[in-house]
Amino acid sequence: MGAIPTTLAQLTTAATNGQGQVAGPFMASIPSGPTNWGSYAYTPVATAGTFTITNSGDGTSVSLP
Repeated sequence: MGAIPTTLAQLTTAATNGQGQVAGPFMASIPSGPTNWGSYAYTPVATAGTFTITNSGDGTSVSLP
């Protein structure tokens, strides 16, 4: 749609561009974090057109790709 979402919640709603085209939602809901972990954090990097979703908890690290 020409811009990345500014919040994690925006991934669960449809977006409409200036031409009336609709896309999404891209996730049905925001999942809970693993047991004993916190909530997911969302960090957009608009200049790069990317975003990062992170969570932390028991010292385990996972990174994709």
